[in-house]
Amino acid sequence: MIFLNTGIFLFGLLHFLLMWQVVFIYKKDWRSAFVSAALYFGLFICILTELLSVFNSLGFVGVLSGWLIYGICLSVFLFVKYKKGEFSVLKIPFSFLRKKESLFLGFLLLVTFFIAVCYPPNNWDSMTYHLPRIEHWLQNGNLDHYYTSNLRQVVSAPFAEIAILHGRVLSGDDWLMNLVQWSAYLGTIIVISRIAASLGLDRRKQIIASLFFATLPMAILQASSTQTDLVEAFWIVCLVDRFFSWKKERTLLLSVDFGIALGLAILTKGTAYAFALPFVAYFAILCCKDYRKYMVGAVLAAVICLAINMPHFTRNYISYKNPLGIHSDKTVSDFSLSSFAISFVSGAYVNVPVPLPFSIEINNALKEVDKSKFPYGSLLVHSYGSWKNDIKNIPPFHEDTARNTLHFIIFLIALFVSLYKKKYRVYASLVALSWCVFAFFIPWQPWVTRLQVPLFAISAPLFAALFDSEKRLRSLNFILLFICCFSLLPLFFNRIRPLLSINQIPVIKNWTVKENIWNTSRERLLFNNKSYLYEDYRDACISLSENNVQDIALVIGGDSWEYPLWYHLRHSMVSLPHIQHLAIDSIQNSSQKVFFINIQRDETITIDSTSIEVKKDIPSVYYRDNANKTK
Repeated sequence: MIFLNTGIFLFGLLHFLLMWQVVFIYKKDWRSAFVSAALYFGLFICILTELLSVFNSLGFVGVLSGWLIYGICLSVFLFVKYKKGEFSVLKIPFSFLRKKESLFLGFLLLVTFFIAVCYPPNNWDSMTYHLPRIEHWLQNGNLDHYYTSNLRQVVSAPFAEIAILHGRVLSGDDWLMNLVQWSAYLGTIIVISRIAASLGLDRRKQIIASLFFATLPMAILQASSTQTDLVEAFWIVCLVDRFFSWKKERTLLLSVDFGIALGLAILTKGTAYAFALPFVAYFAILCCKDYRKYMVGAVLAAVICLAINMPHFTRNYISYKNPLGIHSDKTVSDFSLSSFAISFVSGAYVNVPVPLPFSIEINNALKEVDKSKFPYGSLLVHSYGSWKNDIKNIPPFHEDTARNTLHFIIFLIALFVSLYKKKYRVYASLVALSWCVFAFFIPWQPWVTRLQVPLFAISAPLFAALFDSEKRLRSLNFILLFICCFSLLPLFFNRIRPLLSINQIPVIKNWTVKENIWNTSRERLLFNNKSYLYEDYRDACISLSENNVQDIALVIGGDSWEYPLWYHLRHSMVSLPHIQHLAIDSIQNSSQKVFFINIQRDETITIDSTSIEVKKDIPSVYYRDNANKTK
């Protein structure tokens, strides 16, 4: 199994390197070539997946054939260039690695890679919709929408899951799933250094900019997960890099790259609209100023962006008469000034670990605010309170709620200093606008620090800009050392994927779950967010396996765990049964013989005049043939 997954990973890496080499022939800067290669590589993944979906061929044979054709075409192209004497070998200046900051970057990358490979995907959202949608796509052979009580499985932007799907198909399991986010983590680090170079920062400052992002607690925690925020951050920094490259060279090809980056960012996560808006608006203004030269490029960028997202928009429109699908009112602001003010202040305060002056009065005032403007209720309870509760006054390094306190405070200082300096003013203004637009579009949420990852990515070069002053150099080096040391905490004490678990020290023992790769099976680590569910899922799946069930109707809630069902059945049965979602009120008229029920509240369900008491989160299996229910 290890050799197979290593081979599949190297197989994918080889194909990216081929694309990188092709682009390098035309772009002699290795980082610029890296950005373009990543964009074209992402575009290839989208096109291949959509083509296979059209022909209902989304499976091992189709995916492998597509990759082989892609690899052969690139190899032939490179061979022809080599014969013509136009081939230039990709060269990466490893002198970057001589800097001590680079060594720490390598350490972070190495450890997060180890965690990503050793742990199964066990993120909460991955259990509910990121990974189940992949299993349904493979079962159906296409990306078409299907009925589900968890709408996020169908309406959410799908690129990250599409990328994960290819590793899942080729390896046959989930060992490579976490590496999509890890790859985005690595890619974001590289592109941030290029953005810093575009601002005129020297080599050490470029590495410092990358290190600022690499040590971000939320980035470290997500680098070994199947969340989507790092993938989105990668496309956003690619968008920013292509914009500044276009601003300097004004070529049509860079306009195309800009459109691809924007399209892939939107196809990854809806919050990309907010992050990208200031840069897209600036790009449009510059094109309109000299529209005779640049309007073609602007229109082409817009068309490419729309084309990349059109298949998903079409599926949403067919199902819900809205290209963006159906979303909860809690996920989108009402676009009022009052909502912006609350979200802006709340988005900043959520990174602060202690109550501020008058926090009790502010908290009481917020309780009276219209829920449409503050849908998740009291900020104080969810921000400061979540540091205290559950883990005895110690902040959890959990990938959904971890604070980026040090980085946020440093960012504020760097922003104000950069706005004062002329050569950084434009970039700092665009970054500040991105933070503001995000607050205007997205209401405060308890997990908003996770959504802010792309903002910290584009803010990282501003921290390196602080090192321009020789007077502040000693204090800044101390700050850099401090954030590097602090980053070891989320690195080793990830709440649900810990590398260390020290039970002898009273404080530290509460930072992580007890189950880790050193003492627990991979199967059980899947449940680190809800360890008490393991035995119930195991027993339910054993029952299904022993009865060789081939057809299951899945009755779940809007945020119920589904992926563990697929995982267990994949490892315990020769062939996966056909699984489809079913509404509770449709059970009576269904021809399904077996129901797997897992809902979010205690409820009594009637099947064939038999009343079944279903407990919240506890999976139940009902066999229609003999009216026998087991748990």
